[in-house]
Amino acid sequence: MSFEDVEFSFEELDKMYAVTEKETERLLLDCNDNELITENNRCSDFQSEVLPDGNGTITGVLLRENENYKLVIRDIEDLDLTGERCPDLIDEFTSTRVFISELADPDNNPGARFVELYNSDSESQSLKGWRLNRYTNNNTAISSTIDLSGSTIAGESTFVISPNAEEFEMIYGFPPDIGVGFNSPADSNGDDNLELVDPFGKLIDVFGVVGEDGSGTDHEFEDGRALRNSNIAEGRSVYDFREWIIFNDSGEEGTTNQPQVAPDDYTPGTRN
Repeated sequence: MSFEDVEFSFEELDKMYAVTEKETERLLLDCNDNELITENNRCSDFQSEVLPDGNGTITGVLLRENENYKLVIRDIEDLDLTGERCPDLIDEFTSTRVFISELADPDNNPGARFVELYNSDSESQSLKGWRLNRYTNNNTAISSTIDLSGSTIAGESTFVISPNAEEFEMIYGFPPDIGVGFNSPADSNGDDNLELVDPFGKLIDVFGVVGEDGSGTDHEFEDGRALRNSNIAEGRSVYDFREWIIFNDSGEEGTTNQPQVAPDDYTPGTRN
C-alpha cells in the first residue's frame, strides 16, 4: 500500500531505519499531522541506512493489530522521500488567560474532588501540550501530572477535571470535562501544590508553594474549598493568597475554618 505526501517526524531524523538486532518503529506524518507507524526489520540490508529527511511517497505492507496499523517497509527502494518537507504546523498555543479557578476536597466525599480551570478570554483555547502538575505535601519533584492534550476550553468558560468521573456526575448532576483517575492532580486532599504549565514549559498559574506542605498554611483546603476571586482574569506564576477564598478544617493563616460539603458548597462548571 502506498501513502503520498508523508515524511518521517522531526524527532526521527538522523536515525537509522532499524536498531541492530531489533524490530524498530519509526513515526511517519503527513502535512496535517496524521500519524502512521513504520516497522523496519532488524535483519534488513538497509537497517543501518539513515532515514530520508524529505517528503514524498512510501510503499509497504499495511498490517493491523487490534485498532492499530503499521506499515512494514520491504525495501529502501519503496521510499521516495526527496521532496520539500511540510511547512511547520503550529497547533500549540499559550495564554495567561487560562488559570485555576476552583479546587475541591469535600469533607463528606473525597470522590467528589475536582479541579476547575477557567478561560477568561472570549476565544477558545486548545490545551494541546498543557499540563497540570501536583506536588504532594512538601515535595519539590512532580508527584503526578495530567496531560490536557486533546481538550479545548471554550471562551469565558470552565473546564472541570475529576479523579472519579462517575462519582462526580452522581454528586453534581453532570459529567466533568475529563476524568483522570485517583492520585492525580485532581485528587488532592488539600495540602498539595499545583502548577498549570503551557506547551512550551512556561508556568502559567500556581496554587500553593512548591516545597511547602500546605497543612496549617494559607494554601490549605483540606476538607474544604479554594475559590479564585471573581475579579481575577489571568494566571499568576507566584501564589498570592489575596486572590483566593479558602475554606478548610483548621482556619490557619487567614483561611476560614468551615469544612465544605458536596454538592451544596461547590460550584463546578460555574465561575462566580
